[in-house]
Amino acid sequence: MKRIQCSDLSIKLDKQQLDRLIKGVLSVNYSIFWGFDRGKMILNIYSAEGNHKLTMIKHKSFLEIIEVDIKTEKMLQIIDQWVPLRVEINKKKLEDRRRKEQEIYRRIDKYLLELSDYLKSGDEKTVEEIKSKLAELNKELLKLKEDS
Repeated sequence: MKRIQCSDLSIKLDKQQLDRLIKGVLSVNYSIFWGFDRGKMILNIYSAEGNHKLTMIKHKSFLEIIEVDIKTEKMLQIIDQWVPLRVEINKKKLEDRRRKEQEIYRRIDKYLLELSDYLKSGDEKTVEEIKSKLAELNKELLKLKEDS
């Protein structure tokens, strides 16, 4: 597994989940250290594979995980026992991919409208430029679909 880095998350973590997560991580002999940076709490989990991080914001009755940096599948499995991290990360990736697809489709629509106008006016140079841009957008869309 490659490293999992994800930001712009919003995973609520209540006190009981946090307690179970910490006890679970400690039960497999990993070390935990808290750090603070510009109002954010960073849970560092040290293992032989490296330093894994969960960055959180403290709210009145819960913590919110906003960013993760997990280096191994094993650590992800351990965390997933108490926090639905993998599910939330996959949901975020799917939303991001859909947003990118929609943006590409909007750009394609815009260029198709322009293409129609320039075909009617007989501007061959601009028609070829737009066709080139449409081909690039099509490649971008195909690559996005392959990666999912």
